[in-house]
This record gives sequence, C-alpha cells and structure tokens, in this order.
Amino acid sequence: MANEGDQLTPEQYEYFLKHSSDDRGPSLIVCSSVTSALCTAFLLLRLLGRRMTHHRWYVHISDWFLIVAWVLFLGAAVSLGLSTRYGDGRHIIFVTNRRMLQIFSIVMEATYSGSMAFLKLSILALYGSIFPNRRFHYWIWAMGIFIVSWALMSAIGGICQCIPIESFWNESISGHCIQYGYLQLIATLCNIITDFIILLMPIPLVRRLHTSKENKRLLHFSFAMGGSACIVSIIRLVYSLQVGSLDGSWTAMPAAYLSEAEICVGFLVVSMPIYRPIYHKIVHGTTHSKKSDPSTGPGYQVKIGSNNTASRLVQISHNRTFNSVTPGISVTEDIELVRHAQRDGTWVRVSDENNNDDRLYEPSFFLESGRDSV
Repeated sequence: MANEGDQLTPEQYEYFLKHSSDDRGPSLIVCSSVTSALCTAFLLLRLLGRRMTHHRWYVHISDWFLIVAWVLFLGAAVSLGLSTRYGDGRHIIFVTNRRMLQIFSIVMEATYSGSMAFLKLSILALYGSIFPNRRFHYWIWAMGIFIVSWALMSAIGGICQCIPIESFWNESISGHCIQYGYLQLIATLCNIITDFIILLMPIPLVRRLHTSKENKRLLHFSFAMGGSACIVSIIRLVYSLQVGSLDGSWTAMPAAYLSEAEICVGFLVVSMPIYRPIYHKIVHGTTHSKKSDPSTGPGYQVKIGSNNTASRLVQISHNRTFNSVTPGISVTEDIELVRHAQRDGTWVRVSDENNNDDRLYEPSFFLESGRDSV
C-alpha cells in the first residue's frame, strides 16, 4: 500500500479510471475460503490419523502447534476477505476506507507470520519426537529460535510500517514509514532458507532408518511435497516487492494468493506422515500395513544377536499347516522377523502388538528402538 506522501501522476490516475472494473476481491474471497476449508480438512484428517493409531483421541505437541497455526491462518484469511469491503483487490483510487483497509492488512501480516512460524515449529516438534539424536536436537532448538525471531520481525515490521501507526492512514499526522516491500523481500528470503534447511535436516538420519520400503517411499514423497512448498515460497518472492507499491491494493493480491496457498500446502506436508493409518484403511482395509494372523499362536523364536545389543528373532508359527507335495523337509518363507532389545536384563519386544511401521511417526517409537538405528 502506498504511503501517505505518495502522489499519483495524471497518467496513473487516468489509467486507474479506465480500469475501474478491475476487481480481484471476489477471487481473493474464493482463495481464502478454499484454502481455509482445505487446511481445516488436513488438520481433521491428521487428528483422525492419530485416533486410528492410538485407538483414542491423542494430541501430540506437534499437533498443538498445528492447531495454533490453523487458528492464526483463519485470522489471516478472514482479514483478507473483510478487507475487500474497503477496496482491497481494486486500484488505489477506489479504496473506500483507508483506515480499515490498513488495519486488516496489519492483522493479516501478523497472523500470516505467526501461522507460518507455528507450521515450522510443528515440523520441528515432529522431528524431535522421531529422532532422539542429541546433536540433532541442538539443531532443532537453533532452528526454532531463528523461526520465532523471524516471525516476530515480520509481525512487528508489519504493525510498525509507519511510526506513529496512525500516520499510515491519516494524512494529517506526520510520521515516518519504512520501505515495507524490502522488508517483505528479506522476510520471504528467510522463509525460503528455513524451508530448505528444515527439509534437508533429517535426510541423513532418515537414510539410516531400518524401516520398510513402503515407509521410505512415504518419507521420500513427504520430502517431495515439502519441496513443492518451497517452490510456492520462491514464486511468492517474485511478488513480494509489490506489497509496498503505490497501487498496493491491486498489485499485492498475487502475493496474498500465494501466501494462502503456501500455508495450505504446508498443512498438507506436515500432516502427511500422520495419514498412514488412513491410507492403509482405504487401500488395505486395515489401519496397519500387515495383518497379524491370530491363528498362528505363539510359535517358536530363535534369537540372533549378542546379549548387550538389540537382536532379531525369527518366529515360526507352530500351528500353521503347510501342504508338501513330497515327504521330507518343507522349506517355507512364512517367518516373522521381530526386533527385540534388552531392558533391565530381560529381552523385550520393541514394537506394539501390531506393527512397528505404524508407529514410525509416534513420539515414543524411536525413543524406544531408534537409538540403535539413528
């Protein structure tokens, strides 16, 4: 949005009059409505995935961060929608209430920054629950501090574009305004850099995970989706300089669309790992990737490994019948590899009663078994 001291040239004024029908307000309302609905759906599916995994309603700290991000995003979307009542989405000469437009713009900038920050904190909290590596946790804390600092810088910069704030919309008050477009450029660059760092942080640890190929494919797909969110951020960078322009009520709209799309994609990316039970319920008819056969009984277990390290057991079911064409020894691949670890002098199975893979993204999984893998 233009500062109060800016003046339109006769050519600009004539151009705006000729384009009086230009209005991006309806498309902004549609974008806000669609992205809000999608973010709500992504969040509800995430909570449903937790419910299917734990067989009860369970909210992890990463979920709480995402809930806060969702509330803040709704605030940003509502602010954008209401701003169209006062001329947002049209050329600057058609703004009907500059004060209300600037107030909604300030609210949008602050809530957008907060929502994006809590999205990133949600990812970091998920990383912290998956990977117990202490050095990695130091990186998580460092990134968390930087993200909070970035969000505060963006929010305070948006609120204090002009000092005093009233001078932003009241021409009778003398004040000083910053070049907000450049601040947006710096904030967007920091946003992109943190996106790439967060995306690349766990890759060395993920490559060392001992998990199924299906889980690794899911992880790789999640990283690919994270890359798509980075692409949206890069595209938004192109439009960030238009935010503080003379005709900001019109030229800033593409950046607003992309801001909402960026957060919407972020909600999907941070929630995808939690959708695993839903995926298996749809594809396999069960919340687990492998069905356990209750008819196999306890069977026999052969321990392979030393006494002071985690071992693997080969479990052979005793009441499973195999049809052999010829008498003699039957060779079968019907075995189950079970991971065990020593706890207080006794061997304990490191899994729940169903399947390790289904707990891959649960906070306790790697705290129990991942120390030998990560």
